Amino acid sequence: MVPVAHRLSSNPEIEWRLSFANAEKILAEQAVTSAQRQCYSYLKILRKHTMEEDTKFSSYYLKNVFLYCCEELPVRIWEENPAGCVLYMLDILLECVQKRNIPSYFLPENNLIDYLDDAELQSIESAFQTIRCNPIAPILEFTDSRMFCYGQESLSYRTTFRSIVQLVLNEIVSIKDVDIGRTVLGCFTDIQYNIAIVMLGEKRTSFSYHLDFYHHFVQKYIQMSFVEYVNYMGIVLEKPSYALTFYEKCLAGVENFTELEYLKGNMACMCFALSLTHDDKSKERKLRLY
Repeated sequence: MVPVAHRLSSNPEIEWRLSFANAEKILAEQAVTSAQRQCYSYLKILRKHTMEEDTKFSSYYLKNVFLYCCEELPVRIWEENPAGCVLYMLDILLECVQKRNIPSYFLPENNLIDYLDDAELQSIESAFQTIRCNPIAPILEFTDSRMFCYGQESLSYRTTFRSIVQLVLNEIVSIKDVDIGRTVLGCFTDIQYNIAIVMLGEKRTSFSYHLDFYHHFVQKYIQMSFVEYVNYMGIVLEKPSYALTFYEKCLAGVENFTELEYLKGNMACMCFALSLTHDDKSKERKLRLY
């Protein structure tokens, strides 16, 4: 119980409200999956960057609609089709606003927006209809003024999100020339490359990032095994010394991915090639050959 009155209460000094904050925390920590959480976060970003700051539409209303949608949509759908889930939530939100009723998740008989007048509800409905027509534009506009930046001795990398996904944007408007495999590698391999370089510079491994990328994109859209993808990443790194270190880091996870043993052959070739870049009797050459 919290001492908070209804917004239209005639006796605000004596009214209390049931709070489900603890229950929401438990759901967030124990029930909501990572994929569901990401879809919800995307929805919150859309609201934040398309509605006026003084709008009376609270992000708490989004949370209640989100929890309802978590019950209605199978868990696997959030993982397999996050865009569809975001659109579904937007449709439910629009339907609720048009009916002038967003039911509380814990007390469905409680209408969360019953205090809003028609003009306010019409403004909110219009905002969500605009979002629904183009749910990508607000995110691109937000990121246009915010750069991805890595500052390392080995790399100075600055770019906008729009430039990263430009191939995807091109394919959205083209129904004749769609090649998802090309788009995935063309858009995101550069980012994977930069993550690898930065983390190698920090003497860390980027293995988990590449594994996630493989599961979410490569495995789904491209006929390429995980070891082939890791091998491909090493080749993309170009410098043999980078590739060699990258493979060494990846081999640290060989217990769970026995197929990575294949990389040892590549590493042997690279060590031999690097040895030839040093003088015949130098310590560096002996080390590489060893």
